[in-house]
Amino acid sequence: MFKKSHSDRLAKKRIYRGWSAADIVNLSVRKAREIVPLIEDTELLKRAAAATHQVEGKHSLRFILSRRIQLLDHPEFEPRTSRPTGKKKRKKNRSMTAREVARMIKEWPERTV
Repeated sequence: MFKKSHSDRLAKKRIYRGWSAADIVNLSVRKAREIVPLIEDTELLKRAAAATHQVEGKHSLRFILSRRIQLLDHPEFEPRTSRPTGKKKRKKNRSMTAREVARMIKEWPERTV
């Protein structure tokens, strides 16, 4: 496995220095998935997240930013990467049988007008 040198990692960490919130908002989702995990400035991320509320079509970016902010604010927080493996039981959407209808009618109180 190829290991990255220390200088490569430092260069990637410095990539966001001097960026504004508008620079982050203008990122595509694909680029944001690469760059946002390297950003450690929570104030910059919060300003960018607030700016995404004013721009249409930035829901995915807003989600990526909010997850990163949560991770920086609470290091013990580990976001789920996939769905839980346990299967959820679904209720059957079925119609009532004739017997159930007859019992319901029988138990229905008589209405007097």
